[in-house]
Amino acid sequence: GVDFAYTIEQYAESKGITYLNGYELLSELNYDGNTDICDEYGHLNESGAQKLTYHLGEYLQKSLSSSK
Repeated sequence: GVDFAYTIEQYAESKGITYLNGYELLSELNYDGNTDICDEYGHLNESGAQKLTYHLGEYLQKSLSSSK
């Protein structure tokens, strides 16, 4: 869970790699725990996956256009 994500984030930072933490994106995604998950572990269902995919696409477009 969160501890594992923190470890990954620290590793990525030490290597200069961008890391997107899904837990921190929940408010940006307009995440709804009643409609966007498919199990008790918080895995995204189709609705949640669509929100995350849209956000990731926006992030990549902004990142790639600013790196030119």
